[in-house]
Amino acid sequence: MLEVVDGLDPDDTSRDAVAARAAVMRHREWIRTNTRREKLRRAWALFFEDWDILVCPQMATTAFPHDHRPFAKRTIDVDGVEQPYFQQLLWAGMVVNAYLPSTVFPTGPSNDGLPIGLQAVSAPYRDHRTIAFAGQICREIGGFAPPPGY
Repeated sequence: MLEVVDGLDPDDTSRDAVAARAAVMRHREWIRTNTRREKLRRAWALFFEDWDILVCPQMATTAFPHDHRPFAKRTIDVDGVEQPYFQQLLWAGMVVNAYLPSTVFPTGPSNDGLPIGLQAVSAPYRDHRTIAFAGQICREIGGFAPPPGY
């Protein structure tokens, strides 16, 4: 796999190139990447000195009908344009990359009746906060209800 990555054009940011680079990484690249992650973690630590919970999307769009094809071939329609499914993970990736705890909770159905979810994020090792917050929200708004026909 390293041979494939070594042969990639440095400007190639296609899905396949990104996936190939993610599958293998030399130690020096991991150190650089981890240094960036640690800077991000420090920024989040400063944020959570003033805030207990961050509420943000968990996915980039509301729920959509499941695509049963292999993960790499899955797409979704965003405003009439087919997009790779993996792009949905921006918000989740931002949180997971910094090792932050997150609890997803339902906020009600979209106009087409599919569930909408948000995530409660907190400082490292504060899982209990995100879980308690999500529980309180669910008690207030009624929790998850499966969409009709699912």
